[in-house]
Amino acid sequence: MTFLNTLLIIFLLIMLMGYLSRLFLPFLVRYTAKRMMKRMGVPFEEPKEEKRKKGTTIIDNKQTDPKEKGNLDDLGDYTEFEEIKD
Repeated sequence: MTFLNTLLIIFLLIMLMGYLSRLFLPFLVRYTAKRMMKRMGVPFEEPKEEKRKKGTTIIDNKQTDPKEKGNLDDLGDYTEFEEIKD
């Protein structure tokens, strides 16, 4: 019976550690990231939530100039294949 009690205690401790890690791990990672950013001298910015009305759609299109289509020479080599009939 003590063996089953020991297994039950071990199982409950593992479950408790998993639950607590889900709770505290995000805070620990955020704290560590802030500390590392402060050490490197880069400011850490919190994500900003834009306040919009519910149901609105925002479409961001980058307008490209038709003159700036790019250089097609940098795309790679063209390989011409021939069909071989058996």
